[in-house]
Amino acid sequence: MSKKPSYEELEQRVKEFEQANVDRQNGYESLQEIFKQYQALGDIVPYGFWLTDGDGLCTYVSKLFLELVDMTMEQFQEFGWLHLLPNEDVEPTKEQWLHCVETGQHFRKEHRFSTKEGDYRNILAIGRPIKNDTGKIVEWVGLNLDITDLKRAEHEAVESENRYHILFNEIDEGFCIIEMIFDENEKPIDYRFLEINPAFEKQTGLINAQGKRMRPLAPKHEDHWFEIYGRIAVTGQAERFVNRAEQLNRWYDVYAFRFGQPENRQVAILFNDITGNKQMEEELRESEKRFRDISHSMADWIWEVDKKGHYTFVSDTVKTILMW
Repeated sequence: MSKKPSYEELEQRVKEFEQANVDRQNGYESLQEIFKQYQALGDIVPYGFWLTDGDGLCTYVSKLFLELVDMTMEQFQEFGWLHLLPNEDVEPTKEQWLHCVETGQHFRKEHRFSTKEGDYRNILAIGRPIKNDTGKIVEWVGLNLDITDLKRAEHEAVESENRYHILFNEIDEGFCIIEMIFDENEKPIDYRFLEINPAFEKQTGLINAQGKRMRPLAPKHEDHWFEIYGRIAVTGQAERFVNRAEQLNRWYDVYAFRFGQPENRQVAILFNDITGNKQMEEELRESEKRFRDISHSMADWIWEVDKKGHYTFVSDTVKTILMW
């Protein structure tokens, strides 16, 4: 089975065909040989090879292409091929083609063709003028490249990026992408903020941090932050942890993972300021300690049970009287 040529290889063949005609030292036989190669390409590339006369009227189209669109060569001649385009593509495509025919400019146009199944394919049409010894355009040679999969991939990439930015901008959690910086001994010593979301500033208190390094922003930032992120950048192993940033006076619940290629040494960090929760936990512990201290100093019987009736606390007075 013949290998399907790449888009770049096909466009290069068009240039070779044009050059073979311009450089007459190649001779008529050389031009005919290249034409035969293009006929062979037409059997490989579904939307394939085409020729027109100097006035832009079609004189040859790949057989495989005609089969795909269920048309004959007679139907395709003149501007019959325009019937394959959706209505909104007809006039812009025809106008651009006729302009190129008139001026000799290279033709390059993305449009859609309908197949015999009734669906549309995205096509990139590329055309080059062939001139005689006097410089007059006597023919056009071109290719139709099926770029449907490429356009679909581009659309999906755009949709994915849009969803990412919506999430990026709307979440309450802080998010950033950092680039780790290592010393000559491969020890992580700093990181640079490459990208931050709108919640970042509220979550950290760091102003205009994008593009800046952490050390100048927070000189006393603990080493364990750099060690953890450096380890993730090198190993690729994501980590979830809770840590305190003393200089920022905050506690964080953090999920971090390597971002992009390993050699870039970038880490994506999703984090949440849980300082309020930590303060509540501490206040609860202090309140419980005060309650126990007061209870143990009182002569009254004081105890506490859970929902199942199990004792969870008894005062020293109870223990003494009941000899527990």
